[in-house]
Amino acid sequence: MGDGYTSRYQVGITLNSINDADYLSYVLDLIKELFPEPSITIIHKKRENAVEIRLNSRIVAEFLRSMGIVPNAKSVPKWITENPDYVKACLRGLFDTEGHISFKSYKSKKGVSLYKQLNFTNFNVNLMRFVRDELEEFGFKPTVSLRRSLYLSNDRDIDSFRSLIGFSNPKLVRRSLVYAYEDYQKMYNLS
Repeated sequence: MGDGYTSRYQVGITLNSINDADYLSYVLDLIKELFPEPSITIIHKKRENAVEIRLNSRIVAEFLRSMGIVPNAKSVPKWITENPDYVKACLRGLFDTEGHISFKSYKSKKGVSLYKQLNFTNFNVNLMRFVRDELEEFGFKPTVSLRRSLYLSNDRDIDSFRSLIGFSNPKLVRRSLVYAYEDYQKMYNLS
């Protein structure tokens, strides 16, 4: 639902080839576990820093459509919204593909401090509404911006998200564990 598509004969997922390099193997393993028979094609789009994983199967594409994953009409199927475990898994997948953690540094009386945000950006109103409503249902207070994004803005909420919902994308796990400005500098080689 995040960075994917279904067509008549294929299912595809596009990831950032640089930032999501560690996540790529997780996605491939998951696809092979769920759908062991169909062939998989990996297309490297170097100019776009992207890699597309294509699952070539009419049967899988039809199965996903029967489960409510409809091309060009991204919305979360009812069978997901009715089960809290499926909601968590869906949120995790959406944040793994459409989420990021950004950092802002600022000077305070204690020196340079770090301000961290867990962001989710998407142009689909249905997905944005689902993410907002379900985060609120789990007790979070996301801030929704006018730029089709929402975010959680403090270490406590990001830690709670990591604990309750989780991340499967190693990039997000690493960034969620950065608390000090010095760790941020090391992560981005800024020292």
